[in-house]
Amino acid sequence: MNNTKPLQIKVLGSATSGQQMIISLIEKSLNKAELPHEIEEVTDISSLIESKLESVPAIQVNSDTYFLNNNGRFNQSFRKALSEILQKAEFGLWPKVLVPIDLSDVSKNASIYAQQLLSELSMVAEMMHVYTPNAKQIIDHNDTNDHKDPEQISLDEFNQFVDNIDTDWGSDLLSSSLIDRRFKVGFAADEILASAQKFQVKFIVMGTTGNQTKLKRWLGSVSTTVLQQSTKPVLLVPQNVRYQKIKHISYAFHDTIQDLKTLEQLIDIVNTFKCKLSLISVNNEDDAAGENLKAILGEKLEDCDIRVSYISGDQVTTDLLKEAQLQNAQILVCSSRQKSPIQRLINGSISIDLSIETDMPLMIL
Repeated sequence: MNNTKPLQIKVLGSATSGQQMIISLIEKSLNKAELPHEIEEVTDISSLIESKLESVPAIQVNSDTYFLNNNGRFNQSFRKALSEILQKAEFGLWPKVLVPIDLSDVSKNASIYAQQLLSELSMVAEMMHVYTPNAKQIIDHNDTNDHKDPEQISLDEFNQFVDNIDTDWGSDLLSSSLIDRRFKVGFAADEILASAQKFQVKFIVMGTTGNQTKLKRWLGSVSTTVLQQSTKPVLLVPQNVRYQKIKHISYAFHDTIQDLKTLEQLIDIVNTFKCKLSLISVNNEDDAAGENLKAILGEKLEDCDIRVSYISGDQVTTDLLKEAQLQNAQILVCSSRQKSPIQRLINGSISIDLSIETDMPLMIL
């Protein structure tokens, strides 16, 4: 980012506390994104008249002008302006999380969950909808002479949904996460994986339904591919789950030798959420496995309260959920890299059973 040309920004308006707040928030956001910039405040009446602006306050970035409404919609207009300014540099190094939306109720619920979570974490929500051309839709469109093609309808619905949730709660300006929206044409899994790498997201948030038939179709078409191939953690949000502040996560494991990348991701997630951590040893013949892993993690998570529990038997899915709920965990975390019963969360029936039975979010590392 050091080689990026600085953004040239002018904030135009009267010299008021409101003007200073605008400058302060822009400065704070650009610093968060680590974007080089230069901000000039313009309050001189003659300069404002010469600029021939429709209204003030306003923000100018290079040749673009953003007007901030004073008619009760100031927060919304400022959020929109700030997002578009940051989009010029793809939000720089501001931490991002990818939130694919297929416009189903399940994915919309996951998107709302994600926005509330990312507001707590002060991260950007990379909300993305992938439109996959459908031959039947194209034929039906041509037959009916509809002026709006299916792709445009999909784009409009996506924008309308994001517009509805891209707002601040209450009167606090920028209290909810900023949203960077992406509309792609192609195959969903391919676009999700490519975007996760391109934008170096912290993790991916996706919805999952408890309906057996729909779940198999959804897992088969998109989620399984993403889970199997993603190098980023994937957070699955069950249908109808509402966001709760992440104070405690449970990590289920089997192998006594842990994959280094998995541990790095687990440590990063705990540090990101600033939460307690419980370890659940699954069908592990070595009773010391949990304490050994606790000691390893304890060296990296000095201020984290880590607890260990053990489960065994054939009902892995049910027992995992019960144990995580007893621990009052808000997220159950598992790894897809371990050659153990936990790996069947991706490749076997446990993934379907857990997604159907769980009433808590599940993160796959």
